Amino acid sequence: MSVITRRVGPVNDRRLALLDQCEREAGDGPLPLEGVLDAFVRPVVEIYASHGREFAPMMGRLYTEPSELLENVYKKFEPVVTRFIHAYQRALPGLPRNELIWRMHFAIGAIGHTLAASHLLRILSDGQCDPSDVEGTIKRLEAFMIAGLKAPVTEVEHAGAIH
Repeated sequence: MSVITRRVGPVNDRRLALLDQCEREAGDGPLPLEGVLDAFVRPVVEIYASHGREFAPMMGRLYTEPSELLENVYKKFEPVVTRFIHAYQRALPGLPRNELIWRMHFAIGAIGHTLAASHLLRILSDGQCDPSDVEGTIKRLEAFMIAGLKAPVTEVEHAGAIH
């Protein structure tokens, strides 16, 4: 847990600093979705570019270890999560909260997969896609996430929870 806190703590500090800046620039108006996304995505992609060998296994461990580890990490960083939920709600005021949480979940998965499986991207593209291009990776992730976050809300038939 302390290793995770040491690595993720600075990422979240930078995320909050960028979100503060985005909120200051927006004033009382709506938050630009692009600014909120950049505050969320940029710090993790940047730290991965400089500490990828250390960061990727930690991310994998968060998703594959027993749920208690993830729950403890969540409790530690809950204020950051809450702050971003509010920011996304301010940027996407017509999106129901439950749908926003689903979409954030998918977006986090896109970030995690992009970073943890960057070698797969090189293989699939015959080396034409370069995940070490930090700015290119950020812009592509953000474009993908904007499309998903802004997608029309559709009615979903609830067939039961996935466990």
